[in-house]
Amino acid sequence: MKINTTNTEKVNQAITETEGRATARTICMDDVQTAIKSIEKRLSLLLFKKDWKGLKFGVDSNAQSFSSSYKYTPYSTQIVLERGATGWFVTEIYRAPCGGPTHEITPVNILTKTEELASFLSQSKNW
Repeated sequence: MKINTTNTEKVNQAITETEGRATARTICMDDVQTAIKSIEKRLSLLLFKKDWKGLKFGVDSNAQSFSSSYKYTPYSTQIVLERGATGWFVTEIYRAPCGGPTHEITPVNILTKTEELASFLSQSKNW
């Protein structure tokens, strides 16, 4: 799956299909847009926009701590966002156990991107 986030109808349809009958800890397009804004804000401090291409982030908008008296495993709808040349794409939508509050946005492949950039800088003749 690779859905452009500007196509709200397709993203909402994919979310609805994934969630099925689930009613707790679901997401909507507003959650996707909020995550994108948050990711872009952090990335703009580190990289040029042209270097964002190919970066992936796991997003669990409902990540939170649950009391120990909660007797079931809390599941939430989660997505994977990938930056393309022209914008953000939803590449995965799934239901999985909730992460803690620090797992709201998780970089998936930032390490490979940093290695790529370091390799480019070490090979540059102008450096």
